[in-house]
Amino acid sequence: MRCLPAVALSLALLPAVSSAQAPAVSPPQVAFPGQYAAPPADRKYPAWPKGCTRFEGEERMTCLDVVASDFGGLYRYAAANAALAAPKPGEARVVFFGENVPAVVSEAAFAMLREADALLVAGSSLAVYSGFRFVLRAGREGKPVAIVTMGPTRGDSHAAARADAPLGEALPCLADFLLG
Repeated sequence: MRCLPAVALSLALLPAVSSAQAPAVSPPQVAFPGQYAAPPADRKYPAWPKGCTRFEGEERMTCLDVVASDFGGLYRYAAANAALAAPKPGEARVVFFGENVPAVVSEAAFAMLREADALLVAGSSLAVYSGFRFVLRAGREGKPVAIVTMGPTRGDSHAAARADAPLGEALPCLADFLLG
């Protein structure tokens, strides 16, 4: 796939993303059961692609495969998903425009942002405050914000990098950039 130059350039402006490592310590806990768990003691490979550089040859390729299958260590949040109540029949696990975000979901998202090195906004205009507040928080915490979407957003003036591109083209480029 040929990446759009604007996407590649914008993503290159976020060195924190490309050099991110798994956190050395667990972030503060919030009142959300299972929100975060340290990597299991028997986990051999890191959560981030850069950590695979300590391996050679076939083992490095295996490491990258493991990372790609669970990018960012999302295995650590499996307990959080299990702790959520089962959806009611016909209920989707989404928050529609105009609805409130449940407090436990907001708390968990802010805890993940505290752990993050950067914030990527993908496919949102950030028109509602429930999304825009994460951009503001990232800025207060000195974390770069990258926005990839089509058209202007409420957060453009807060972004360290901005790509006006379809997600179907931009996200594969991002994956290639992060996985080297």
